[in-house]
Amino acid sequence: MKKTLLAVLAIFGLIIGLHAQVFIAPGTSATLSDGTLVSAIGDPTGGLPFLSIENPAEINRGYNTDGPRNDLPFQTGPDFTRAVRWDELWTNGTLKFGLELNEPNGGIFPAIEILDLRVYISPVPDQNSEDLGQLGTMVWQTPSVIATMDRPERIDLMFSVAIADQPPNPYVTLYAEFTKADGEPERFVIGTAVPEPRTYALLAGLGLLGFIAVRWRMKY
Repeated sequence: MKKTLLAVLAIFGLIIGLHAQVFIAPGTSATLSDGTLVSAIGDPTGGLPFLSIENPAEINRGYNTDGPRNDLPFQTGPDFTRAVRWDELWTNGTLKFGLELNEPNGGIFPAIEILDLRVYISPVPDQNSEDLGQLGTMVWQTPSVIATMDRPERIDLMFSVAIADQPPNPYVTLYAEFTKADGEPERFVIGTAVPEPRTYALLAGLGLLGFIAVRWRMKY
């Protein structure tokens, strides 16, 4: 009886783990179970897009490539979806990329659920397969569903994935699958976050306090 109960609890825990969600509110961050840091930034990152997905479907999916359009719904073109090299995203043991959650058609910014994120490496830039197993060697997959909340302002997500060594294959293919997206395309970008205006104000205020402190010390 005890073994049966433990087995049931183990299966229940596995199911819960597989369906676990991480909620992220504007101005906060969360650490996933594998150590990946996800931060919600209040203003656009201003990074260079490498994967842009727009499809009025219940579930949106796609991956970046230099190859021709395939049956997966994604935008093509050098300004939107393109191949990206490992050294464009990886620095000092961390793979970094942003997700610009673009404006909706109107009204409040709706919640979005990222159902799956995967990073593949391969020696070729022009992937064009519906079979994800053909995209190369998978080096990372998000362990959780990542969800934002309904919000009155735009946010961007920044991902920091710890990968110690640079792999031998130069090209990165990022596969994304999400739901509840609305309005303009969602774009994955290269680049670091730009602080919000109120963050600049805070930094300016701290700088002013530091200047006053230095002048006070010099005077007295």
